[in-house]
Amino acid sequence: MAPKKSKAEPPKPSEIARDLAERYRPFLSYDPDLEQWYRYEAKTDGMWSPETQHHINAMLQAELDSKSDCAGYNAGFVRSVRELLQAYLLVSDWEEPDGVLPFRNGVLNLNTMQLHGHAPSNRLLWSLPRDYDPTATDWDTIGDWLDYATGGDRGLQKILLCFLNATLKRRADLQRFLHLTGPGGTGKGTFTRLAIALIGQQNTHSTSLSAICSDKYDLANCYRKRLVALPDEDTFHGGLSKFKSLTGQDPLRAEFKFKSAFAFTYDGMVLVGSNFPIFSGDHSSGMSRRALVVPFTKTVPPGQRKNLDRAFQPELSALTNFVLSIPDLEVTDVLLQLSDPTPAAIAQTWEYRMRSDNLASWVNDHLIPTDDLNDWVFVGQTRDDAGSLYASYSAITLATGGKPRSNREFSPALMDLLSNQLGWEVELARSTDSTSRRKVLRGVRVRMEYDRAPYPIEALGETPAHAKPSISSTESIRVGSDRITGSPQAPSGFEGDPYRISDPITLSDRLIAQKSDPETHRITDPQKQPSNPYPVSGDPVIRSTYPLAENFSEGKNAHLTAEISDDQNPKTFEPQPFAQHQENGATAGASDEAGRDRVNELLSRIRSMPDRASGDHVKPPKPKTVEELNAQIKNRRYRLNAPKHKRNGAIVRVIGQPGEKTRVEECGKFGSFVVDFAHLEPIDE
Repeated sequence: MAPKKSKAEPPKPSEIARDLAERYRPFLSYDPDLEQWYRYEAKTDGMWSPETQHHINAMLQAELDSKSDCAGYNAGFVRSVRELLQAYLLVSDWEEPDGVLPFRNGVLNLNTMQLHGHAPSNRLLWSLPRDYDPTATDWDTIGDWLDYATGGDRGLQKILLCFLNATLKRRADLQRFLHLTGPGGTGKGTFTRLAIALIGQQNTHSTSLSAICSDKYDLANCYRKRLVALPDEDTFHGGLSKFKSLTGQDPLRAEFKFKSAFAFTYDGMVLVGSNFPIFSGDHSSGMSRRALVVPFTKTVPPGQRKNLDRAFQPELSALTNFVLSIPDLEVTDVLLQLSDPTPAAIAQTWEYRMRSDNLASWVNDHLIPTDDLNDWVFVGQTRDDAGSLYASYSAITLATGGKPRSNREFSPALMDLLSNQLGWEVELARSTDSTSRRKVLRGVRVRMEYDRAPYPIEALGETPAHAKPSISSTESIRVGSDRITGSPQAPSGFEGDPYRISDPITLSDRLIAQKSDPETHRITDPQKQPSNPYPVSGDPVIRSTYPLAENFSEGKNAHLTAEISDDQNPKTFEPQPFAQHQENGATAGASDEAGRDRVNELLSRIRSMPDRASGDHVKPPKPKTVEELNAQIKNRRYRLNAPKHKRNGAIVRVIGQPGEKTRVEECGKFGSFVVDFAHLEPIDE
């Protein structure tokens, strides 16, 4: 009998896995940290895309079906091949190259601005959803909309465009997030969709603050995304530690469902939109330092609103070229608000802080920085410590329906707010009184009833005389243009613009009130009471008898009276009547009776100002002509005292011909308006 032929044994799983690994290595990899398979160009040219385990099993089954000696395999055989293949195709350090920006048609080197072809070795997991076109320069539609949405504010436009640059270049090292604020219909959603379209929907994770801070699976969706968008947020009262870690390059713990947890550091940017303050649970300097608040205030009427996404789409390539032309130093300078800060953004940040924090609101209304550590006020320990800061804060907060902080929290929170967030030069110390050694705060004074020193919200919106210039070049991008659009060939895209509306301001470069009188405020007498004590009611005890009380002179002691608020004589503050001057030459240059009456009326108003040293009304040098009088009026700064006017309290200058109705311009703001001259109170000497 012929011997039986031995049955051929099927190949072992290790042999098949080894053979497949050599063939699949250029386009198949396994990430053990995420337990994730990736396949090259599975969905997009030049990109590695995640593949599910089911797709890998299907691919292996197709390979086994093509082999005649593998007939009769089962699911366990496929699982064995897949698990062995994981070890062969393991990529333990999945890092994308730095300094590149992937497009559909290649990889752009951001240092040389040269486009190179795709390659599996780049390990790129994302790309922009369009081709790179270096010839695209027209983004006028987007530029026109930015002009409208920001009210022409150059500083706000710089922030928005630099944020887009930081999103494309992954500038998480700046540790800043963009917070768009304002009512509905002002363009917050439009800019959010523009940013998402620029970076790509597939590279964005849209979520909410509550999901980030409460959902244990949501943070994993931020992994390897270029932008995290929170487009329409509500007030959140929970802990914000995860959100601060997300925006501060701190390690995050994330977890996909049914997979092991892993740690990562987010390297993209974060964009938040809301109609009102949302970070009510955290008032630390860490949060305020990271937030870059941009106000959107120009509401579009409902009948005129339209979806601009389709109009913006053809200009995304040109916008990409422009924002990439902005130098990294310029982006750092603008987003960190270093040399040329934006008043509107800083003032909006402080306004939102006041709306959500009763301590900030009290500081704005009742404290004045003196820039002199010899000025001091008692801090206080209880609400009954008359004349102390804590008594004033507690009384006013309770009177307005709020809940004051405890005394243990008050001092550190106040120091963090004044020093780290407002940039005031203050110091917490002990008084020189050897018996009480009470805690005092140096460098501030309490605002009195008739103080005219600017409030912090006003000072933050004005331009300091010592503001630093921008690092930009002095040439304009487009001569005769009043907005910042230009070609990508421009050196930076942010050259000096003669039409720039916003003025530089920083939290530390603010207007400082005049120093208080050294004799009444200096800590030289340990038994002397503080110069600006508050009673329990929160009203100041020491008051001035003349309006310009914040600018004390050496002779002011004769005009201070310690009295209770109900005993104040209102007649003290009324201007004293003065007869019109009839000397020769007082109205020279007036050609008719109306001209003489006009000169006399304006001259009488100037003479009614009290002298700062004595409180008496004085006679200034008499102008000889109407032109000279008008020049004297225009050289002054005024505060608008018209309670029903929407700009009440604004600091203005006269820019038209003075008269009963006078045209003025708000200092540091664009545009002019007409007011009654009688409502203008001079504040300059």
